[in-house]
Amino acid sequence: MEAEVMKQEVIKGVVEQLKAENAFATRDDIKEIVHNETMDVLKDVKPVLPTEFDANTPSQKRMVEEDVCKWYSTVLGERKAWDGVTTHVGLEMVPSLVSGRIVEKLDNTPFRKLVTHFPGDKGTVIVENTLQTALRMGAARAATAEGTPAAAEVTYSTYGGTAWLLVSNKLIRNASMAIVNYIENSLVRSIDRLHTYEWTLGSGTRSMTGMFTGATALDSAAGIDTLAELTLADTMAAFFNLEPQYADNAVWLFPNTVVGKLAALNKADTPLIDIKEKTLMGRPYIVLPSTCFESPADTKAWGYFGDMSYYYLFEEKPVSIVVSDVGKTLVTADQTVIAGQFETDGKVVLAEAIQKNLYNTA
Repeated sequence: MEAEVMKQEVIKGVVEQLKAENAFATRDDIKEIVHNETMDVLKDVKPVLPTEFDANTPSQKRMVEEDVCKWYSTVLGERKAWDGVTTHVGLEMVPSLVSGRIVEKLDNTPFRKLVTHFPGDKGTVIVENTLQTALRMGAARAATAEGTPAAAEVTYSTYGGTAWLLVSNKLIRNASMAIVNYIENSLVRSIDRLHTYEWTLGSGTRSMTGMFTGATALDSAAGIDTLAELTLADTMAAFFNLEPQYADNAVWLFPNTVVGKLAALNKADTPLIDIKEKTLMGRPYIVLPSTCFESPADTKAWGYFGDMSYYYLFEEKPVSIVVSDVGKTLVTADQTVIAGQFETDGKVVLAEAIQKNLYNTA
């Protein structure tokens, strides 16, 4: 059923109902009934996609984009006016076609691309505690040494979080892909900013447990307790300290200031850091926001190095998107609240796979 035809049928039915029940209905009454009837119809409409649907082809990608824009402009743009008397109602789930785009963008952020995703909201997962070495068989009829399991129990419990975005209803009514991308990117940046911070410095109290708590510590040489004193020798020591089986898949994590310091220390005959390729000693590095690191001082981290797949992101469900234009203060009049809701926890599950490189006074 075409959207315009469906809309006209809803309006026609509402008008007949008003004529039968109340000939003096106000415009607000009509808007509210039209909204409610439209939403009831939309709930029963299921998108019909081609059998061999591929959203990556140009034509079908445009089809998806048009449907997403139509949802924003029709479902959100046709909502009833903001009502200062009503609170905490009108919250509606967004279709997977819309929310799926946000989840896809979020999964493309450095944090979520590097870590291991583990489904679940609460429980215990058994992981290796230290790397084990295989044993050879003994002589015939001779007892073989029994390997000692080195497993650890990692408990987790996800906690909820929300990213809020206020958008003018005028923009939504005329939603284009530029507006849709603005909404999606804003929610993604907000959620990723929190997760990236907790990835390094999370306290573990109603948040993820950061690598600063769970990774293996490696002190720099004595007296290296400021950025100015950091040397390439400390970087080389950090590289060679990590077990090779982890180094093959390891990534460096730095703030911009450390990258600048290492670049300044580069020598023509020993170029350890490559700014263009974003590698340090042949391994890729990622620049994190400065808020992910504490100010340089004794026992504080100047960077991390290791196999980040040994950091587990526990997640009960993908990010869900809800919208509402009610339940806020007067300043939100004629605006729609779009919220990205998530439940996550995170921990280092094998300390020796990731190391935190520390400043060292003594």
